[in-house]
Amino acid sequence: MHLTLGFFGNVDPGREEKLRERLEQIEFGSFFLPLSGVGSFKSRGAPSVIWIGVGQGHPHLFQLHKQVSEAALAANIEPDLRPWHPHITLARCRGASAQAVRKFVRENEKLDGGLFPVDHFALYSSRLSSAGSVYNSELIVRCRAPRST
Repeated sequence: MHLTLGFFGNVDPGREEKLRERLEQIEFGSFFLPLSGVGSFKSRGAPSVIWIGVGQGHPHLFQLHKQVSEAALAANIEPDLRPWHPHITLARCRGASAQAVRKFVRENEKLDGGLFPVDHFALYSSRLSSAGSVYNSELIVRCRAPRST
């Protein structure tokens, strides 16, 4: 399960180090996101990803997304410019029956998943292998309230 705050594609090692430094400087307080509704993204007509929504979004989540994007810009990395639609990815559907996925989504489209605590974010890298993508956690940034000035 993950919620993508930013996608940066291939990043050379020098810029990656600068990105890490900038991400480590981000200060945010913990908050909760409501988990509600299940949906899917399609790839050529068949569902490719199952997701759960995070309500109408949360101001703290949008602020965190903004700070991550600004950290990327400060590291000379172009952030993803597509519109951002926050969601938690539950599963990839490669090899799954499209009919079964659609049925699951339809039966859970009004799911109330309660509240999800957000107290950290992570920087992940991915490497393609013959078995698929391999994900590695490169950095974890835990919440801390912004300093008062």
